[in-house]
Amino acid sequence: MLLLAITFLGDFLWLVYWVPHWWSDEGSKLQSGLHNFVILCSFGNFLLKLVVLGTLATVKADDLKNAQADIQQAIKERQGRQ
Repeated sequence: MLLLAITFLGDFLWLVYWVPHWWSDEGSKLQSGLHNFVILCSFGNFLLKLVVLGTLATVKADDLKNAQADIQQAIKERQGRQ
């Protein structure tokens, strides 16, 4: 969760710095389609991290451990069927 929070902060700073630069008169001259696509993907990544951090902050640690154990059990059952 710490790494996710750090990269979330990095994404925020990246968006705050580069979005105005590429949307300025100087940046609009250079491959605007590619830069707008990168900005769109970065913004989507930023929103996804926000949702994941919000979810992790509201879910109890015991529930996460139980979910992990259930997933591991389901994987073992599927491997046994093959």
